[in-house]
Amino acid sequence: MVQFHQSTIEFNEKQFNLPYSILDAEEMGEFVYVIYDYMEFNKNSVANNLVCINQLGEVVWVAENPTNQSNDAYTNFMRIKLKGSEYIAVNNFVGVSCLIECSTGKCLKTEVTK
Repeated sequence: MVQFHQSTIEFNEKQFNLPYSILDAEEMGEFVYVIYDYMEFNKNSVANNLVCINQLGEVVWVAENPTNQSNDAYTNFMRIKLKGSEYIAVNNFVGVSCLIECSTGKCLKTEVTK
């Protein structure tokens, strides 16, 4: 089970300090998917704030964003099951739900929700 507080995350009995505060985190298999607090990123560009972290605390990938708007950032995970652990579903700040491929961080599908 993954637990986090501010910029510290704990999973598989290991604790790691990350570069930003954590808004949300999901553990699936041997990886943890982390959404950093977008307020800590440059406000004039897209916040690349969704990352995949391995069991050593290393960043495996940084997810693509669906737009290039300066206020674009991921906000939370949608807690739904999608085809096992191949994909994660996340919401973003500009009103788009995204389907992200777990192995690469590529944004495969988007749906406007606003």
